[in-house]
Amino acid sequence: MIRNIVVVSLACIPLVGLAADPNKVSSENVTKATATVRSVDHDSRSLVLRTSDGVDTLVMVGPEVRNFEQIEAGDTVTATYREALLAQVVPKGSGMSEPRSTIAKSRAKEGELPAAAVSASVSTDVVIQSVDQSFDTVTFKRPDGVVRTVAVENPDATKFVHGLKPGDEVRVTYTEATAIALSKAE
Repeated sequence: MIRNIVVVSLACIPLVGLAADPNKVSSENVTKATATVRSVDHDSRSLVLRTSDGVDTLVMVGPEVRNFEQIEAGDTVTATYREALLAQVVPKGSGMSEPRSTIAKSRAKEGELPAAAVSASVSTDVVIQSVDQSFDTVTFKRPDGVVRTVAVENPDATKFVHGLKPGDEVRVTYTEATAIALSKAE
C-alpha cells in the first residue's frame, strides 16, 4: 500500500477580487518540494528523506506531530510553503497601531493520520511619505517612527503604489504558512 504525505495549503489572507480594488493589492508565492521517506526510526522520531535530486536529509520530528508511528519507508512527502502580502489603504484618522501578530497551529487528533499546520501573520499600519513613480519606490513611516523606502517590482503593486499620496495610511499584512498531512492512496 502506498501512502503520500500531502500538504494542505492554508488560506492565509483573502486574495480573491483584489485586482479590481485600487485600494488593495496582494501577492503570494508558493513553493513546493517532494521527497521520499527512505527510512524511519520510530524510537528516535527521525526520518531520512530523499529529494528528487537524490539528496538525503535527516529530519527529527518532535512530539507535537501525533501518530508518527503511521509513517513508513516509501511514503512520499510533499511540503508546501506559502508566503503572502496584502496592502490596503485604511481610512485616514483610524489611528496607526503597533504591529500585530497572530500564530495559528493545528495537528491531527489521536488516531487520525499524521497532520500538522502552522500559519504566522504580522500586520502593521504605515503612513505614506512620498511616491517616486520614476523609480517605482515608496517611502513610508512605521509606527515606531522609522522611515523606510522600498522599491516595488510587481506590476500590480506598482499600480497600487502609484495611486498613493503623502499622508495615506496603509495596512500591510505579511503571512507565512506551512501544512502537512498524511493520506493513504486507495
